[in-house]
Amino acid sequence: MKLLVVCGWLAMLSIKSVMAESLVPHLRWYIVNDSVMGGISNSKMTIEQNEMSFTGQLSLANNGGFASVRAQLMREMGEQQQISFKVKGDGRVYQFRLRTSDRMDGIAYKVEFKTKGNNKWQQFDFNANDFVASFRGRIINNAPRLQFADVSQLGFLIADKNLSPFKLIISDISVSK
Repeated sequence: MKLLVVCGWLAMLSIKSVMAESLVPHLRWYIVNDSVMGGISNSKMTIEQNEMSFTGQLSLANNGGFASVRAQLMREMGEQQQISFKVKGDGRVYQFRLRTSDRMDGIAYKVEFKTKGNNKWQQFDFNANDFVASFRGRIINNAPRLQFADVSQLGFLIADKNLSPFKLIISDISVSK
């Protein structure tokens, strides 16, 4: 079985099912940039043709340097073993982040992925063991192991210190056994 995140809820579909549209537009996305700590990086998120475009520019001023977009999940992901998504990128390294708390701040479980920048879709598939616990950019070695059943938020972050504009197009976020 494959579970797809829709409107913050999970809907069960057969693995052989074909989805005609991306699930990205059905989540409640919001921006969290370094302005929460005095930085001046900027980003925006737009949804068009069932894809989310996450764009902006980082700034290292005022000890800043990150931009992110997140979505709150309204139901648990269950006993899933893999999370997948498709992206078109700009050749930069991004983080996919999961949180087990509803709070804005706190431990995030992250995994990095590098985009190709060739305007072609890439699919990334991760299991819980691929994620590393971090807090404000520092690895937390004694954090509890990530369990997908505990995830309440997901998101994407860029913090590569590259000051040129960035663009990440995201589609088809799903979890499966």
